[in-house]
Amino acid sequence: MAHEFEAGYEDVKGFCASVPLARVAELDYVLTPGRYVGLPEEEDEFDFGERFAALKAEFEAQLAEEAALNEAIVANLAKLPTPHRSGVDIALRLLMLQNVEPRYRW
Repeated sequence: MAHEFEAGYEDVKGFCASVPLARVAELDYVLTPGRYVGLPEEEDEFDFGERFAALKAEFEAQLAEEAALNEAIVANLAKLPTPHRSGVDIALRLLMLQNVEPRYRW
């Protein structure tokens, strides 16, 4: 039952739908859009095997990067001074490890 302002309106599965109030009452006045618009009927041109292989390769590259970063962190931690040094020495050492020139000299 289209109104004048709805001339030319069509429901689009998965996007929009015009339903009578009786249908809303039938669904106990729950206005969750999915109950009315449904899912689109179009088929995705989705190749699971291809997508899975791409994601797996990306994940493996990220694991390799993580391992390299962990090694760098361990190497940098090994360069840290022993606990008996002062906080100033530690701060300067951390800045040096990061290749940052300190703004202030203590």
